[in-house]
Amino acid sequence: IIDHSKIEFNFKEGDTIIHAGEELKGIYFIEEGKAKVMLDLGKDESRIIRLACNGDILGHRGFGLDKIYPISVDALTDISVVFIPKM
Repeated sequence: IIDHSKIEFNFKEGDTIIHAGEELKGIYFIEEGKAKVMLDLGKDESRIIRLACNGDILGHRGFGLDKIYPISVDALTDISVVFIPKM
């Protein structure tokens, strides 16, 4: 099922992969590249909560009760990800 539904995306350095507050669409697996995962503090402020690289998962915490992404993710380098939509 995963092989048939996965989608590969490429993002450039500085692109936003996930926007905080967005409705949950699925999860991302980093194939190659680096990203920063940030928590929105309001008033155009954010805090980096972790750095992610090859093999890391992005967006998995959105599967909680709210069904939204609680974090933002920006590409630190050109990055290739595999997106698996929620079923």
